[in-house]
Amino acid sequence: MKEEILITYYKDGYLLSSYMTVVDIDLDSLNTAVICTDAFYNKMTL
Repeated sequence: MKEEILITYYKDGYLLSSYMTVVDIDLDSLNTAVICTDAFYNKMTL
């Protein structure tokens, strides 16, 4: 099941917001990783 989340972050003096879709949560790594895609299907790990 995929879940859409809203991420708000501070960068270069601005508060930015971005909707992302969580596609996987990797619990096996040393640090838990959340794998997401943005509106353009760019994959990123948080």
